[in-house]
Amino acid sequence: MNTFVASPNLALTVAHQTVADRVAQAEQRSLARTARAERRAARRGTSRLSARPTQHYHLPWWAFRFAHTAH
Repeated sequence: MNTFVASPNLALTVAHQTVADRVAQAEQRSLARTARAERRAARRGTSRLSARPTQHYHLPWWAFRFAHTAH
């Protein structure tokens, strides 16, 4: 016989604890995402001010016809 079947109160206690753990983990992940987003925004703001505009070279389509990746 399963322990949870023999003691329904134990099953409820474990279920509530599992839900509480998952909620706490979700809150920690949310805080970490917020902190990362703030750091990215700060980096993005400073890097755009100091970066020079890059010059892009537009090559014709035939320039890539025989290009092969090295492996």
